[in-house]
Amino acid sequence: MPADASGYAGASDSFVAMGKLGNKGKEYTALQYYAVSMLVMFMMFAGTVAAISLVSEREDHTMLRLRSMPVTMNQIVFGKMLGNGLLILMQALVIIGVTHHVYGVYWGDRPVIILAVCLAVTLVSMALAMLASLFCRNVKSVSMALQIVIFLMTILSGGLDLEVNGELVQIAEFTVNHWANRSLLELMLDGDTQLVLHYVKVLAAIASALAAVAFMAYRKVGYHE
Repeated sequence: MPADASGYAGASDSFVAMGKLGNKGKEYTALQYYAVSMLVMFMMFAGTVAAISLVSEREDHTMLRLRSMPVTMNQIVFGKMLGNGLLILMQALVIIGVTHHVYGVYWGDRPVIILAVCLAVTLVSMALAMLASLFCRNVKSVSMALQIVIFLMTILSGGLDLEVNGELVQIAEFTVNHWANRSLLELMLDGDTQLVLHYVKVLAAIASALAAVAFMAYRKVGYHE
């Protein structure tokens, strides 16, 4: 090999750095991956409390007592949803704080976007709870329906498996968990802001659509014993 070629090869070795575009060469750890997956799944399941509360009052015939109070049915229903939604949001922030300070999970340096993701997932959780409470007639059926839907979305999005490939990747894009997971994982990798916002916008669009469907179903079906 000519001397000049040898020198060029050595120079190229010093100037070439292997890495991933958009995440500053970082890779998320298994702990980060499952922290995100479990957080999203927990937030989705937490909405079950609101659905069970509404259905229980219908089963126990306590709705008449509530209606005797100087409040409207809309105020009762949406008050329950709002209260439970705020509780879910606070619990999510506690989980993020504990995993960060106790287990060293790095969630990125953009708390406003993390909050936006949590708000969107909370809205999805409340929308599913509303739909389940309207169309399921007892506590067992509402609990079962929500468990099936949430578990399916978690599994299909790869929430229980780091290695998701093939057709599952395309199917995952139809789940709420996928977009929430991708948003938070990209934040952990200090990814490009435009890419993160793309994931968040899709998640927000899904959440808004589900909330609109739940609201229209409530207006049409109503909540009554």
